[in-house]
Amino acid sequence: MSTYVLRYFPIKARAEVARLLLLASGDKFADVMPDWPAEKENQPLGQLPVLIETLEDGTEFELSDSVAIEKYLARKSGLLVKTGSMDTAREDQLRSQINDVIDMHYAYMFAPE
Repeated sequence: MSTYVLRYFPIKARAEVARLLLLASGDKFADVMPDWPAEKENQPLGQLPVLIETLEDGTEFELSDSVAIEKYLARKSGLLVKTGSMDTAREDQLRSQINDVIDMHYAYMFAPE
C-alpha cells in the first residue's frame, strides 16, 4: 500500500479536497507544511500543494497542482465517473466551477479596501 505526503500551508484552501480524499480512502498520509518562501524553489512549479506518493517498492511519485492531485486520488479510489465522455465533461465542469468560487472568495478576501 502506498503512503503519502501532502505539502501545503496550514490553512483550509486548495489542498482541502485532497486531504478529504486521503481521509476517505483510509490511506496513510502526513500533512507537511514547508518553510515558505524558503522552500519555494524546491517545489515542482514553485507552488503548493504537492502530493508525494511512496509506493511499496520505495518509488516516489510527485505531483503538483490541486486539481491534478484531486483527480489522481479520486481515480485511484474509484470515485470518478466511468460512464462516458459526456459525464466526464460534466464532472470537469463541476470541478472548474468550484475553482471559480474559490477564486472569487480569494479576490474578495484579499481585495484592497
